[in-house]
Amino acid sequence: MPVIKFSEAGIGRLEPPATSRVDYWDEAQPGFGLRLTSSGKRTWQIMYRSGGVRRRLALGEWPALPLKLALQAAEQAMAQVEAGKDPARERAVVTGGPVTTQRLAEAYLERHAKRNKKTWVADAGMIRREVLPAWGGRAADTIRRRDVIELVEAIAARGKGVMANRVLALVRKMFAWAQDADLADANPARGVAAPHREATRERLLSEAEIAKLWTAWDGMGWPFGPLFKLLLLTGQPRSDIASMRLDDIQFTSRVWTPPGARAHGGHTHELPLSDFALEILAVLPRSKSGLVFPAGPRAATPVTGWSNAVAKARKLSGVEGWQLRDLRRTAAVGMARAGAAPELLDRVLNVRSGTAAGVRGIYQLAAEMDEKRRVLNAWAEQVLVMTGAQTDV
Repeated sequence: MPVIKFSEAGIGRLEPPATSRVDYWDEAQPGFGLRLTSSGKRTWQIMYRSGGVRRRLALGEWPALPLKLALQAAEQAMAQVEAGKDPARERAVVTGGPVTTQRLAEAYLERHAKRNKKTWVADAGMIRREVLPAWGGRAADTIRRRDVIELVEAIAARGKGVMANRVLALVRKMFAWAQDADLADANPARGVAAPHREATRERLLSEAEIAKLWTAWDGMGWPFGPLFKLLLLTGQPRSDIASMRLDDIQFTSRVWTPPGARAHGGHTHELPLSDFALEILAVLPRSKSGLVFPAGPRAATPVTGWSNAVAKARKLSGVEGWQLRDLRRTAAVGMARAGAAPELLDRVLNVRSGTAAGVRGIYQLAAEMDEKRRVLNAWAEQVLVMTGAQTDV
């Protein structure tokens, strides 16, 4: 276990171990250290004894928790040890006190969801509406399996079975992350069965429904009218379309690289845009943020209000029961009918293929891009025929 002098610059230069982890200890502050894992995660920690038992307490991750604040947290925790308390049991944090469910949820959103999930806004909404009203002020370690069951069953009893399943999955993920971050000892959602059985949704929009929806989208205007059109034309996830930026579109080569989207196998996901899709984009208003679909003229965040927009499109079109995921599914089937092989379709949609990727060299990628462009253009032509839309949108 190496003993070193900590500095902000030096912490960033530490090389992660090839496997497992390594603990570095501060030469100036006994018991204060940094755990560095093979993934590059750097976690401040203290080591101490309580009741004759050696204990470890994680204080937070660098650089989110800088050296100066980590030292302050260590001093607070060590003061608790000297007072005969066990800071690991009480889960002291920088601001003091036990880790409540609200603090745990905030840490999950800031340190995990926002960094790794495109759907973190949906997570935040479920936490705000469903989790915090029930458990927000309770210490996270007091939440038990029975609490989780009661929470999701209450949601299901309101007629929101699918939402109950989503909340259960979120609570399970949130506490699993909290265990890894040393913010919780157990995962109370582990092993809890989903309260609602979800039927597999296989709806495809018919040609008549697409024509009616297209007319409704014309009437809705910006932002959701063209946004829904692009969802249907490209088959991409709504989070990617909503966060689309002009800077991510190469108009000369007609290729769009969704921000943060990585294809399976490590390659960047690149999507050729059909002429029809580009014509839709060409006439949209421009925002200062660079987002194609911002939440407002001066907003730097993507558009919100999906549920209301879908409801409005249903009312205007008379097409009831359709959901956003039906657009992606319908596009996929349309491209398959245009001749897209399953593995190519997986590349277009950026989903995991059941076929081994193998070695994908530069020539393979170039040929693949041509094939992607062909099927996307073919699908756009189908949509043009169905809707009778003009190409000078």
